[in-house]
Amino acid sequence: MQVVPDRVSGKKTIMVVDDSAVQRRFFEVLLGLDDYDIVCFNHAAAVCNYLSECPVDLVILDANTSQDRFEMCRTIKSKYQLPVMMVGAVTEHQARQNVEICADIFLNKPLMGKGLRQVVKRYIR
Repeated sequence: MQVVPDRVSGKKTIMVVDDSAVQRRFFEVLLGLDDYDIVCFNHAAAVCNYLSECPVDLVILDANTSQDRFEMCRTIKSKYQLPVMMVGAVTEHQARQNVEICADIFLNKPLMGKGLRQVVKRYIR
């Protein structure tokens, strides 16, 4: 069961889509330090359904989550007008491709806490 953040509190909400439970927990703990509500998914299938019901302020998408990641990224950008941060362990060329295709920014793994938190603050609306 997915927990729906309490939007009355005024907190910003970040959606994390990553197939790794360890990575999802990393984002929950690290970004929770800045008082964001974090919702996590381990696959792309439920993301658009959730976004149709519950607004979020930023989507963090693992570049290796699914083969549909580019389509999902395009849908999030066009249908929901949300900033998308893609993360992954890829070459510089692949990172540029991700940004050219759909993402607002790409961060290479391993991610460093302070730097990630600063980038998130820039992209949160």
